[in-house]
Amino acid sequence: MPLHLPDPPTGVADMVRSTVGQFAGSTNHSLKALRSAKPDHVAVTTPHQVFTMGVDDVTSGAGLERARPVGWRHLVEADGKPIASSEREL
Repeated sequence: MPLHLPDPPTGVADMVRSTVGQFAGSTNHSLKALRSAKPDHVAVTTPHQVFTMGVDDVTSGAGLERARPVGWRHLVEADGKPIASSEREL
């Protein structure tokens, strides 16, 4: 069965890459893994959509059809290893 991945909102990936690039190697924030990362070694993965379901939905036995999209998440990698994530709400 093929996976169908929806397209993220236009410009989100570029915004995340730009912001992560500003944090990498800078000491002006509390993100330890990004402080020690070299800016040219940092990459942002293809985003995946984030969903949520309420407790009432789960306890009533509702299925995944009740899940609502709430945002997009990118993994941030340095030298091919995940070091952080970035989430953008809808």
